[in-house]
Amino acid sequence: MGKQHAHYANSLENIGNFYKDLGQIEKSRKMFDECRVIRKALYGDKHYLYGKILENLAVLLAVVKDYKESEKMFLEAKEIYRETFGTEHPYYLNLLINLANLYILLNNAENAEKYSEEALYIMEIQKDKEESDFAVHLSDIASFYSRIGKFEKAEALFSRAKLLLETYLGVNHPFYIDYLINYGIHCSQLGNLELASRCFMEAESAQEQNTYESVKFMSELEMENLIFKNQVTSNEIYSVAHKIQYQIPELNFALWSQVFSLKGLLLDKTRAFDLIIGNNPDTTVSKTYMDWKNLSRSLAVEKSKPNYVRDSILIDDLEAQQIAAEKQLSRNLTLFSVNRRQVTWQQVSESIQPSEVSIEFSHYRYGRSEKADSVFYMALVTRPHDRYPVKLTLFEEKQLQQLLRKTGDNAQATTNLYATRTGDLLDAAPTYGKELYDLIWRPIDSLLNSPSVGGGRGEVKTVYFSPSGLLHRVSFAALPVNDKKVLSDQYQLHQLGSTRSLVVKTPEPVAQNYTAAVFGGVQYDRNTNIVADSTAPEITDNRLWTLIERPRATGDEGFDYLPGTAQETASLTRALQAQRVQVQSHTGAQASEEMLKSLGRDTVKSPDILHIATHGFFFPDPEKRKEQRFGEENAFKWNENPLFRSGLALAGANAAWSGQPTPGNIEDGIATAYEISHLNLSNTKLVVLS
Repeated sequence: MGKQHAHYANSLENIGNFYKDLGQIEKSRKMFDECRVIRKALYGDKHYLYGKILENLAVLLAVVKDYKESEKMFLEAKEIYRETFGTEHPYYLNLLINLANLYILLNNAENAEKYSEEALYIMEIQKDKEESDFAVHLSDIASFYSRIGKFEKAEALFSRAKLLLETYLGVNHPFYIDYLINYGIHCSQLGNLELASRCFMEAESAQEQNTYESVKFMSELEMENLIFKNQVTSNEIYSVAHKIQYQIPELNFALWSQVFSLKGLLLDKTRAFDLIIGNNPDTTVSKTYMDWKNLSRSLAVEKSKPNYVRDSILIDDLEAQQIAAEKQLSRNLTLFSVNRRQVTWQQVSESIQPSEVSIEFSHYRYGRSEKADSVFYMALVTRPHDRYPVKLTLFEEKQLQQLLRKTGDNAQATTNLYATRTGDLLDAAPTYGKELYDLIWRPIDSLLNSPSVGGGRGEVKTVYFSPSGLLHRVSFAALPVNDKKVLSDQYQLHQLGSTRSLVVKTPEPVAQNYTAAVFGGVQYDRNTNIVADSTAPEITDNRLWTLIERPRATGDEGFDYLPGTAQETASLTRALQAQRVQVQSHTGAQASEEMLKSLGRDTVKSPDILHIATHGFFFPDPEKRKEQRFGEENAFKWNENPLFRSGLALAGANAAWSGQPTPGNIEDGIATAYEISHLNLSNTKLVVLS
């Protein structure tokens, strides 16, 4: 058949749409571009199939905000459809809707209204129109009219759309959920916040139910895309909530449920694979499980390589195999619905005592316009026997960023971040502790000490909390309440991955013989003269920041040896052995990624205690101009997946960190969060990152 065949072009288009649905834009565009070249050669640039691939590309370009090129392709496809089919064909109608949506993004109300009116006219005169498609288009156009202030016209279209969607698709269909979100935003613009809140709550309930049902059969990539789409919905709800200065219980409930349904979703499924499928006696299932684990490992290795040596064809093939293996495994995840069961508000409220509270932090992008780039943080506070949570809007992300940037990688400056006064200990450096406390915790403290919470006046003793975003970089226990007291003096703090674990608790077996694995004194260079053992000289200065070295230069060249960590490993090993704990100690070149990944592998249980003294890294979300900055840049720094932009450095890491190839079949020494998430540490009760 060959690559210049129509069927091959059709396959490229289908694969491109598949990648687009997964949110893998670059791969999707590659498929669409190749399809366009073939179709132009086969049919010329006036054929409707050529117009169809142009429209697909235009939608894709709008997603990555290349609006100028997107508009050009939409208009070219529009003329092809008009010449081929006339103006009443579904292809032409759908393109008008897409074009109107593009002009909405461009804030071009005149053109958006022009194409919306034309689309409405065509929909009305169509004799064989599909009512469900008609309803979806009505909802989209109604949303546009609401945005430009034509509320009466929008209300009429929303009413018609609602009736048709309920009749032909049902109230749990994704298109009906989209309608609820759009209508909720419309109601908020009219000032009817109670009705908006009810819309959001209904949308959230349906979306959450769909999420719980669908994740059992999804691959990681599909789940990532689902989470992204749901986060867009969350941002819409949060943005409306942001405008409200008083509490609306229904809206607060919707906010809380949005956070709970998304947080930890990928990690929960990975754990379910390890716990349920990893121990499955069926040899066929076990083999598929090991294949999936090996594919995940191979994928991590390939994606960690610099762009100029990365094999994109191999990555595509590995991802396809990984998805196929996951799909097969998912059929055995009958218990995942139990592990990831829906948690009600009442269950969380009833699970805590009168002297306890739980706090879910969340962050969201405020507003819908292109200029609305502010990210805000909020806290959802659960108190015993409350009917609904309390919402507290806290701060903008850039305010926290400004404080965190003042410390960089310097341990002394980090200490000053939590200090309230200068002095000899702090070398008279500026301190930011009060600013940090005021930004993050003072609004919460005011609520917890109000008379309505356990009687107020310090009755709250225990706080369960789950951070979000940059708050993972904050030590809550060290937040200074005043010159003499820190937050851990005032409350018993319990940091959780999600406060849903207060309800869904994993039973922990009582260990008979404790085991431990200790890593430290890591040799980061492949060939080095560092003697990483207990005979290395002791550090006499006990100030924290003298024991910690910054990564060399910008951090792209590699990691410096950490003085004191070999002694730490030796001392800890002796202390644990004195308590009859079986210890595996790994130092120097033996503190390797291979050793870390051997924990919990096959039938061997992971250690009860895991202690790792090494460098960690985390890079923020890369800018959209990655294509201009890749090349020989640090591959970990610019990876699209945040789980590849964070991790731990182990033996031999410096070579891979600086872009050198890893010889043979050995690990590169960089244990990314992606790889760590695939470890089976189900038996481990305590992890210390030193």
